[in-house]
Amino acid sequence: MTPRQTFTFELMVICLLFLLFFRTGIALRVSGPFDEACYLAMAEHFIGLKSLGCEGKSHFPGIAFLWIPAAILGRGVAFLLKTSPHEWIAAFCGLSSFLFWVGTWRIIKELFKSFKISAPPWIPFIVLLNIPVFYYAFARNLLAHSGEVFIAFLYLLTLIRRKLVISIFLLLLLFLIRPNNWGAFLFMLPQINRAFQSADFKERKRALVMGTVLLLVVVLIFSIFIRFGLFTGYHGTFLIPTLLDWQPRSLIEFFFRTDHGVFWNQFVWTLVVVVSLFRFKVLSDSQVAALFWIMGSVSSAIFWPTYGSSFGYRYILGAYAPALFMCLEFLSLRRPLGHQAKKLITLALSVGAFWSLNLYWVSTAPPPLWPWTDPFLTQLTPPYGILSHWMNHTESMLKMLSFSSIWQIVQWFSGKEVLLNFDGARLPYFFEGTLNIFTLVLTFGFLIVFLFSAISFCRLKLSKK
Repeated sequence: MTPRQTFTFELMVICLLFLLFFRTGIALRVSGPFDEACYLAMAEHFIGLKSLGCEGKSHFPGIAFLWIPAAILGRGVAFLLKTSPHEWIAAFCGLSSFLFWVGTWRIIKELFKSFKISAPPWIPFIVLLNIPVFYYAFARNLLAHSGEVFIAFLYLLTLIRRKLVISIFLLLLLFLIRPNNWGAFLFMLPQINRAFQSADFKERKRALVMGTVLLLVVVLIFSIFIRFGLFTGYHGTFLIPTLLDWQPRSLIEFFFRTDHGVFWNQFVWTLVVVVSLFRFKVLSDSQVAALFWIMGSVSSAIFWPTYGSSFGYRYILGAYAPALFMCLEFLSLRRPLGHQAKKLITLALSVGAFWSLNLYWVSTAPPPLWPWTDPFLTQLTPPYGILSHWMNHTESMLKMLSFSSIWQIVQWFSGKEVLLNFDGARLPYFFEGTLNIFTLVLTFGFLIVFLFSAISFCRLKLSKK
């Protein structure tokens, strides 16, 4: 594809995904009484707004820092409309999480270029779909995970491009978003070590300064980790008691529990990690550092699990960045092998992308449509019953389109209102008043851009022929 065709194709895909999968009524409002409220409260605090309150105190402020521009915009719009700022801040912060997801796609494309790996534009896209963050970019937007993945990949890209100052800032921000990424600092050590061994005096001096700053950041990171692990707790759990009560079943559940077992739900990622462990002796320094970053996140998930399931175990989302790095570096060094296995890799990624979208669709279904009786899926069985449920209840599952953003336009034309059960009340799913007008205009905008980009893409393809 030409650059123009690629841009048009990507624009068309982004708009189509928004129209079909973006859960406007959930994504742009505080849908949970605990996590979302706490993260949003911090964002409001940073712009000098008195928060509505938050029950928990163990939430990290990193995502709230990322939301500051969106919070300022929301407060500004609320001021002009002379209405409550809280709902507008939630709406813009929720929308920014979708934009973080789109930005991650762009970063993955840049990573392919950095390793000089040519691929069709849809390959980075299905790589992104294999990362189980779709749910947090299109529905539960007021959680930290979409921003976590964005910063993890951006941190990786800046390291590859040797922007150490920016990398250290992003490292600290990444930890303040999700502390289980504590192993990410190891990724900087090979670069600093190479700079120390350089014959250039300025390069060695720069490496010394960067190493010192990195050491201070690492001390800060572990100080915060120890504080929450030993003294204040995280989600009501403490590190030492959790370790003392640890059971081998936690390891088994990490791989095979139905809802978040990485073997069932994220097989490609699991395969990368297992193969890397078996090839440990031949890994490069950077690959070893990437593997330790992954294992740091995994160890946090296994030995201090707190809460955090939801298909693919969301506490390891940041570890998908080093996993992709390991794959790209390996393919760049073994190009003949990568070329031979291209079809097999594409097939594996395509199946993983399909399964990820399927899990998103099912996990956002109303309870009567869920293909299970236990909403936490604590059993150790494959979740493939979801597919048979789809076949038996296809009509009901497709009715879930009424919760997508495109349905707001259908509702607007038909005059029928979609209602949401929320906090014991029946609320308009697509909001009321000016916020409803805003989301309606937003959806119309995505629809118009989709139509124009689809027409443009078809013309470009025909003109090429």
